[in-house]
Amino acid sequence: MVGAAYIIGAISYSILFKQTTGRFNFWLGLQFSIVGKYWDNITPFGSGGQFAQVAHGRKKNVDGDVATSVVVGKYMLSMIALCGLGIAALFIPIDTFSSGTIIKVLAIVGVVVNVVLTLFIWIVSTNRKLCSIFVIGGLKLLHKMHIVKNYNRALYKSMRFIRQYQNAFKYFVKKPWVIISEVLLAFLEMVAMAMIAYLIYLAFNFPHNDVSVFTILAMSFLCSFATSYIPIPGGSGMAEISFAALFSKLFTDGTTFWALVMWRIFTYYLIIIIGFIFTLIDPLITRKFQGKKMSFSHKKHAKK
Repeated sequence: MVGAAYIIGAISYSILFKQTTGRFNFWLGLQFSIVGKYWDNITPFGSGGQFAQVAHGRKKNVDGDVATSVVVGKYMLSMIALCGLGIAALFIPIDTFSSGTIIKVLAIVGVVVNVVLTLFIWIVSTNRKLCSIFVIGGLKLLHKMHIVKNYNRALYKSMRFIRQYQNAFKYFVKKPWVIISEVLLAFLEMVAMAMIAYLIYLAFNFPHNDVSVFTILAMSFLCSFATSYIPIPGGSGMAEISFAALFSKLFTDGTTFWALVMWRIFTYYLIIIIGFIFTLIDPLITRKFQGKKMSFSHKKHAKK
């Protein structure tokens, strides 16, 4: 399922590259998928993936505007799928849980936070003036706190990013089929990761599998939302507590611990291992094919 999530993510990024540059590049899309998941899992709030992807794109000779457009487009459309799945998961009956009522409350908070964040992002994406107010206010605060040393330089970079961000938003909004396909792919990518919990349930309870796949998928999504605002990489600690609270009723004979270990390995540690290995071998691959680099820029530039 982890492999399926990577492949679906790669297809999603490849479609966005096709729209912005005219080239469908699955290998580059797969790199973006690996880098994004890796940095999301080792940074607080899962906030490092997008920045790492843009930086990786620049190393691969991808135009900065293109990298930003692809990453921003993927993020915004994935948030729609994420919020939809979170809202749907809230309709699971509470009596399904063993002791997960508190976790469900935390998950509700997580869903609300993500919905508000998504609405805020879309509003800011359509209003440059409002976006500028937030950015300038934040930079002034950081400058007073001596976190931002060069205010003017930071302001220039931030405003340039805002322009790229909003241009990406406007570009993809004009292409309904891209929005539909990206939301659908994001949905499938998240379901693929959530299916890991169901496969573990089947492994420990076969042939007595009485709980539907939809119920376990919903519980898996609630587990993710309950940890989404924990400022620790991967929600470590809270993720384990959430899983144990939600799923312990589904595992018998003391197998909850081993189910938890397997779930954590496949949904967190395996992703970190894959990402770490990729960061080690990527420079070697890059040097080997140094002379075959391709430039990725917007279509209007590529035509020159």
